[in-house]
Amino acid sequence: MQRVKKKSSSTQDVGSEFKYSSNVTVLKCNNIPVPDLTQTTASAVVASFAVFCFLWSVNGDFVFDDNEAILNNRDVRLETSFFSIFKHDFWGDNITSSSSHKSYRPITVWTFRISYWAAGGYNPLGFHIVNITLHAINCVLALRVFSVIFGGISVSREGFKLFTSPKSSFLAALIFTVHPIHTENVAGIVGRADLLCTFFFFLSFLCFTRTFSTASRQTASALPEKLCPGSLCACVIFAALSLFSKEQGITVLGLCLVFDILQVTATKRKSLVQITKTGNVAEEDHLWLKTFAKRVSVIIITVLIFMTWRFRVMGANPPKFQHGDNPSAFQSNVLARVINYNYIYCLNVWLLLNPFWLCFDWAMGCVPPITSSTDHRILAPILLWLIILAVLWKCWMLIDCHVARTLLMLMAFSIVPFLPSTNIFFTVGFVIAERNLYISSFGFCGLVALGIVVISEYGNFHKVIRVCICLLVAVSTLRCLQRSQDWLSEEKLFRSAENVCPLNAKVHYNIGHVLSKKGETESAIKYYRESIRLNPLYDQPLNNLGNLLQELGHPLEAEKLLSKAVNISRSFAAGWMNLGVTKAHLKKYKEAEECYANAISLRKYYPDAHYNLGNLYLEIKNFKKAVAAYRKVIEMKPDHASSWINLILLYDELGQSNISLQLGKKVLALMPRSPGLMYTLANVYGKAEKFEDAEKLYLQAIELDPNQAAYFGNLAVLYHRWQRFKNAEEFYLRSLQIDPHNPTTIKNYKKLQKTLSHKR
Repeated sequence: MQRVKKKSSSTQDVGSEFKYSSNVTVLKCNNIPVPDLTQTTASAVVASFAVFCFLWSVNGDFVFDDNEAILNNRDVRLETSFFSIFKHDFWGDNITSSSSHKSYRPITVWTFRISYWAAGGYNPLGFHIVNITLHAINCVLALRVFSVIFGGISVSREGFKLFTSPKSSFLAALIFTVHPIHTENVAGIVGRADLLCTFFFFLSFLCFTRTFSTASRQTASALPEKLCPGSLCACVIFAALSLFSKEQGITVLGLCLVFDILQVTATKRKSLVQITKTGNVAEEDHLWLKTFAKRVSVIIITVLIFMTWRFRVMGANPPKFQHGDNPSAFQSNVLARVINYNYIYCLNVWLLLNPFWLCFDWAMGCVPPITSSTDHRILAPILLWLIILAVLWKCWMLIDCHVARTLLMLMAFSIVPFLPSTNIFFTVGFVIAERNLYISSFGFCGLVALGIVVISEYGNFHKVIRVCICLLVAVSTLRCLQRSQDWLSEEKLFRSAENVCPLNAKVHYNIGHVLSKKGETESAIKYYRESIRLNPLYDQPLNNLGNLLQELGHPLEAEKLLSKAVNISRSFAAGWMNLGVTKAHLKKYKEAEECYANAISLRKYYPDAHYNLGNLYLEIKNFKKAVAAYRKVIEMKPDHASSWINLILLYDELGQSNISLQLGKKVLALMPRSPGLMYTLANVYGKAEKFEDAEKLYLQAIELDPNQAAYFGNLAVLYHRWQRFKNAEEFYLRSLQIDPHNPTTIKNYKKLQKTLSHKR
């Protein structure tokens, strides 16, 4: 009789039959109604979905936090020293400053700098392509991490085995890929911090699992009996890179510890019980126990070093936030804070379950705090914790079961990366941050896939399950595409939040800000007033509304609003500067000077405040201080055209036309395409009767900006004085075509007509 040889494969489903030394039971995954793909094919499918879901976001602009983290961050620009990245926070401020958010992410800022260089400036397309690519890579890595978690690590008679579970891991990775909660991470460019953090996070975890597959391959134990320093060192390095990308990165070491403990519990439970009872360690258990202790020690010591170093980097001072950023943190007593924090945890879970309820910002009224024991929302955290505790207890009772260990590991992936956002270790500056759920959603998606696996094993529901999976993937993909559209522009993003959080003062403020930039002043004022009504202590809309009213000729109301803004936030540098502008307009020069001084003291690099201070000194005829102020602006920002123009005009008014012209030539070399500068310098040349030089500059300014009536009008005056009357007539008429009611141009043109009539 011929013997039938059994086929062997390096890729086994969890349901493959092995006799484990620890009598571990596993869950079969053969019945899941999903394709059984190779690792390469599954990776290609997952990556394709990742790109397709967020492909439309490549057309997006810089929106919301992108403005501060990228456009206004000097560390992104190539002219700034590379080493400044390591001295500043994520937003470009000094990390040790009391006003800093203390977010230290030099690797993320470095990639922004590379994108800036590669795109030749602030081209959002290049930034978006990098984000989409990173998400696709993370989804492929997620497939591998899911393979480890679902497959498990155990031992047969042949030695150590790292099993994989192609069907279940593919299903989990696909759900993770298309989850709409990731839209902010991918479509919002600042979400790159989470994408990079997750990239190194997954690599660190995979390296840690390699300590098992490399050190125990030749042993009969399910745990390595050698420390495997190479894989462990790589794990620590990638953890550090993850931490430098975003603060959540440090939590990967906690997950490594959970993974290690679960392996010990599963494979050496009897030995641990025996050691606990007798206090004696058998000779056969000595090596793995010693190695386990070393791994745990390395992880704990590394965490302590990272946390100590991180605390020192931010100047040993935690960040300070306002009430509107995180109202729960400002509740009157500990119990109220705990209840509200737990309610927020429930909302985060709900966002993972229902990603159709998304908002770019959840502060300022989006989530009203629970202030009464009769508030029915208290039931939500109670129910959440009952479910968690019940699941943990059940899993512990069935710890020998591979399903229980998988469930525990996926729960750890959901909870541990979320810990920095819980307000337990330090107060955070947000209520809910969708982009912080990127890693936690990995564990959640794994739990969904595990539920489908379990259901597939009981009952004949394959057709129903297949339809449900297809529907889940299709609906999630469509939601990703739709939500990506919201992130294409700031107005779309802010408008999308108006229905989700109508009580959020920041939503109304941001809509007003966008409308103001578009010139829709009346609508902007309406939204600013609504924002102030919802939150009377919100300094930003007070400031912006004050500026608008100042421009519209209502300085008294503007002064009142701006004074309130700086009284609410004494460190509001922009508010102090704007209040100074308003007081200067009201001829309250001494008070205006004090406001500018406050603004400058609060913000070391503040060219606009110095510029307005220079204008104040110019108005009160203190020319020496005006010159000093303008030169201070130029020292900070050499391309500040308005300061150069005022300085040139000031020297000309003081009768120092030679200095004025020398400055003009110097600045033209620095900014050769500034029509305003050319126009100003042409006026100086004209007054000095250097007509040819003046004519040349006027014509260049007109070529660069042909819609300025003043350019044509002053060139006409030049020709008039130069007695080139035909040219003067031509340019007076061209000026009046642009601005037909300009009294000066009309008066000069009438003078020219009289001159021409006398000549005839």
